Amino acid sequence: MEWNPNWATDKEFKDFFIKRKGLIIGRGQNDDYQIQSALNRFHGIKIGCNRAYVSCKIDILIWMDPAFFEKNWHEIKELDCLKFALNPVHYDHHGITDIRGIKANHPGRCSLNIDSGFYPCNLSGYVALNLALIIGLNPIWLYGFCPNTDIVRQRSESFKMLADWANKNRRQIYIADEESYLRKFFEYKKIPLRANKRKLKKETN
Repeated sequence: MEWNPNWATDKEFKDFFIKRKGLIIGRGQNDDYQIQSALNRFHGIKIGCNRAYVSCKIDILIWMDPAFFEKNWHEIKELDCLKFALNPVHYDHHGITDIRGIKANHPGRCSLNIDSGFYPCNLSGYVALNLALIIGLNPIWLYGFCPNTDIVRQRSESFKMLADWANKNRRQIYIADEESYLRKFFEYKKIPLRANKRKLKKETN
């Protein structure tokens, strides 16, 4: 069923989270997303790619693949977060009305606004990072960005466009996986997590 999506716009979202810290969560080298409860102690905006909502509580969900949505729509429907999908016009949305459409188009670039669309390069993480820059997040950590095949590494070369733009515009992007292939573009830096209150209470008793 063709659906006329509620398209995201710059008027609504550009610089919406300006100067807030950001964390973008990818799948890593696992077959599926794993529970990472420690990430709930990140004090900032968390963006999840695909099924990252099983890892921790997220503020924004982004996906590209209609098959992913068809398989997981019943979980996505229950999420209390912003939901962005690339070109979500050609599949049944199962009554989910809070999906925001974002357009995918060429050429390859770091998009400077939502209205002109995004270059997806077949990587949801690329779109997530580009959106994070547009909505104003700074600094940004990438977690679970571990391309481990030749094809995905080749696609990941596109991250250089985002890294170059960020460097020229004094935006900070860090990779949180020390062995990640993306360290060729981004500096490694641990994710800043607030102290575990239960642990602190135990230590002070």
